[in-house]
Amino acid sequence: MVQGHVFDSETMEPVKDLIIWINGSTAITNQDGYYIFPAITPNTYYLRIDKSKIGLNRVTVQKTPMEVVVEGGQKLNIDLSITRGAALHGQIMVYAVVNDSSDHFSEDKMKEYLDEYYVAGNGNGNGNGNGNGNGHHEDEEEMPRSFVTNGKTRLVEDYGLAEVLIELQRPDETQRRITDKNGFFSFEDLRPGAWHVKLYEYNLPEYYQFDQKEFDIILKPGEGIEQLIKVIPERRQIQFIDESETVIKSNNNQDSENGENKSPD
Repeated sequence: MVQGHVFDSETMEPVKDLIIWINGSTAITNQDGYYIFPAITPNTYYLRIDKSKIGLNRVTVQKTPMEVVVEGGQKLNIDLSITRGAALHGQIMVYAVVNDSSDHFSEDKMKEYLDEYYVAGNGNGNGNGNGNGNGHHEDEEEMPRSFVTNGKTRLVEDYGLAEVLIELQRPDETQRRITDKNGFFSFEDLRPGAWHVKLYEYNLPEYYQFDQKEFDIILKPGEGIEQLIKVIPERRQIQFIDESETVIKSNNNQDSENGENKSPD
């Protein structure tokens, strides 16, 4: 036998007339929110509910479908609680580096401060993109993908990054979304509680990185969180060996000599 009680976790009021299934068997909660499956043979089942009966933007606190293992002669009590669902919305935004200094970075001036100058971005200085997550559309104003800086810079929004995989995890559940053409994503009807957010890097522009690749959020019942995720340029230090030789150090210490860049693996 399997029985239980269904109630609102915030008001503690019973949830009546809710349809519950255990495989092919059906039960309906009574006025007090109780249900019963009196004749369930020993086996492994999955318990699920009719979500259309619990109200808009409402979810079970427990993950459903729920695995139920019935053993001979056993009476199982499975209570279910209902609460307001939560949501996570946001955008993955690529940022460009903008010079925030009046200094002009001539070669002579750079050599006066060899340890203070960097290349920021992908190193090719090409502002042309194809609108598929690698840069601007052809009819948009070009913005340089890289330039030399002494650190006096600021970041500005460039474009939303498409086709990035975002994963929400908790011990009993994983959900995934892919950003749309403008970098937006949306998770709705989430169970409240702690979630771990993980971002996958395979579609990032070259020499760019997430400011946070993984982080945790806590969602309250009925809460909607807006999250802006930044993709920022890496900074690679420039060292001048002599007048004909330049070394650019990337974050993994791979060098580009004689002015020719070597991309990191």
